[in-house]
Amino acid sequence: MEFVPIKGVRFDCRFNTGEKALELLEKLIEYYKNENAKFLLMREYLRLSSLEDFDISICGADP
Repeated sequence: MEFVPIKGVRFDCRFNTGEKALELLEKLIEYYKNENAKFLLMREYLRLSSLEDFDISICGADP
């Protein structure tokens, strides 16, 4: 493994990118699937969140 200085890239974008990022995303999705989370497309979320009688929250927070 070789370490190369990175310049001009935000600090938080320097780690867990590429294959590692995809692996972590897969683990995160699997976790929420096991918690019976409902997954929506962004356009579905925007449509539903604009309805007054629809109760929607993300991680327990109100929209």
